[in-house]
Amino acid sequence: MVEEDIYSLPEIKVDRVNSLDRFRGFAIALMLMFGAAKMFTDTDFFVQLSTHDLSLSWQLITGYGFYDIIAPLFVFASGLAFHYSTKSSCLKIGSVKTRRKNLVHSLKILGVGSLLLFDFSNPIGIVFFAFMILSILLIAFSLFKPKFKNITKKIFHYGLISLGICIVVVNIIEVILALANTSTYTGSWGALTSIGIGMLIATFIVDKEISIKCVFTYAFIIVYFCLCLILPEKAFLFTHGGIIGALGYAILFILADVVLSLKDNKVLLLIFTIPLFISSAFIYDVILPSKETVTITYVLFSFVFCYTVYLIFDLLELPGVNFKFPVLTILGKNSLTAYCLHFALTFTYGICINALISYLPMKGVIQIILYALGMILYAILMALLLRYLSEKKLVVRI
Repeated sequence: MVEEDIYSLPEIKVDRVNSLDRFRGFAIALMLMFGAAKMFTDTDFFVQLSTHDLSLSWQLITGYGFYDIIAPLFVFASGLAFHYSTKSSCLKIGSVKTRRKNLVHSLKILGVGSLLLFDFSNPIGIVFFAFMILSILLIAFSLFKPKFKNITKKIFHYGLISLGICIVVVNIIEVILALANTSTYTGSWGALTSIGIGMLIATFIVDKEISIKCVFTYAFIIVYFCLCLILPEKAFLFTHGGIIGALGYAILFILADVVLSLKDNKVLLLIFTIPLFISSAFIYDVILPSKETVTITYVLFSFVFCYTVYLIFDLLELPGVNFKFPVLTILGKNSLTAYCLHFALTFTYGICINALISYLPMKGVIQIILYALGMILYAILMALLLRYLSEKKLVVRI
């Protein structure tokens, strides 16, 4: 699980796509900075930018807070990476082997996601946390005992696949129990597991003809729209919408692949995307956006926001331009490592910055500026750390 530099979530071994690296790095930077801002208690300014609570958040549109865009950006970036990965892999090993490889990879992403739940409110979360501690011990063991490295890699390979299957089964059972009005737990899910579901579904259509992918995507959207109308809210009232809400993120994941497949055909791209932009406005009158339950409106507006931001990064990509220390690029190249480190470092960093600035004899605008600079510094420090870990070949790889 610890190897050389990677193009994580998912792995890609092709020429770098700088706009994708920077776009994904942008998503990671927002996650880091505004995650740390949750710990700023000496000012209320950042509360509205770092909460999913709609009564407190600054809303881009009614029902859609600023902080709600970060997870979709991450999912959409992963879908873009998946497109390039599969395209390259199909050319090298064929579509059948690529599909098998992607299937295994999606289960391992689900497995990693299960290790990062940090839910101590129920036995299931505690069990997965125990597996995470065991994983850390195995990594440490392999570092100090290199001769056991191959054995450790096999343990992680089959262990993550098994955990990926388990987390899916557990959440299906939890949804069934919730629908049956039986007491159940609601915390065994996360953003990374949603990405795993998106990858799992995309695996079976990513190498198909573009016409098939377009029809499938529209059909998937219609089915999910019906699910949002038919299923009671309790089916979605899990972290990140649970496994049902993950179908919404899967749509976003697949949309990323489709728009890249249509990139060279501007007419078809417009024919495909314009109805999505328009329908999001019409559906808005039927179902409000909701991050908590991942409604179809939330998914479609997320697509509008994410695709617009990606196009900006793509348009700003200038040939021959190299930065000596490209923060966003480094964060994007090592996104899975940054995501894992985020859980251990972000809140700690936020608490330290809050303690430092709150004791300074400055309030108001100057204090807010200092907090903002502290957030930017965090992204830079994380990039420095990731570059160092990459040079030492200690980044996360699955």
